[in-house]
Amino acid sequence: MNKNDFLQNISRRLGRETVPTVAPERIIEGAPEFWTSARGMSEMSLSLFCESLTALGGEVQVCESLEEVQNTLQNLLQKLAPKRVATWELDEFTDLGLSAEQWREVLKPYETLEWGRCTLDELSRADVGITGCACAIADTGTLVMMAGPGRGRSVSLLPTVHIAIIRQSQIRHRMGEVMAELSPLGQMPSAVHFISGPSRSSDIENDQSIGVHGPAALYVLIHRDVL
Repeated sequence: MNKNDFLQNISRRLGRETVPTVAPERIIEGAPEFWTSARGMSEMSLSLFCESLTALGGEVQVCESLEEVQNTLQNLLQKLAPKRVATWELDEFTDLGLSAEQWREVLKPYETLEWGRCTLDELSRADVGITGCACAIADTGTLVMMAGPGRGRSVSLLPTVHIAIIRQSQIRHRMGEVMAELSPLGQMPSAVHFISGPSRSSDIENDQSIGVHGPAALYVLIHRDVL
């Protein structure tokens, strides 16, 4: 059967007289409205994000203050006992409310590899990577990471453990809200990553391995900045 006969056969089965020669009009562009209409659900989104990420194998800690964020991070690093810690440029964390000096105080006991001040080879030997995120998605337990001059993607991909520190106000309920925020950007980042839990890989026999193509463990510290 040639191509034209094949398409004519499909058209007849669909109740059409002829094969369409013009593409149908696209009525909806971008994310559907129901995907972007979940504003004002902060507490519900926080609870759902914690539940979703935990189900994926991640660990979440909600902190009521910046001091608690700092103490929780210090305690977590003591527990993990890394030799080397990789971070974004420390100035990238100032929007979380802690100064670069406060971050340096937390990281003082460890060999710190700050993005932009070390080589990629050095980063590849880090035990823990600490980042922020652009936003998070509650119903899938996902971190949205946007690369930038001070926010190298290697920090969240190469170390064995990834620690992300985010604000409650960065949590979106659905993927559509994130897509709507990305659409108006005049220039997209060099990379946008969606991270849902620790790295998982499966071979052709569906044998699952953890941490082969990314961190084997993910910890998220959330500062409750929404009253």
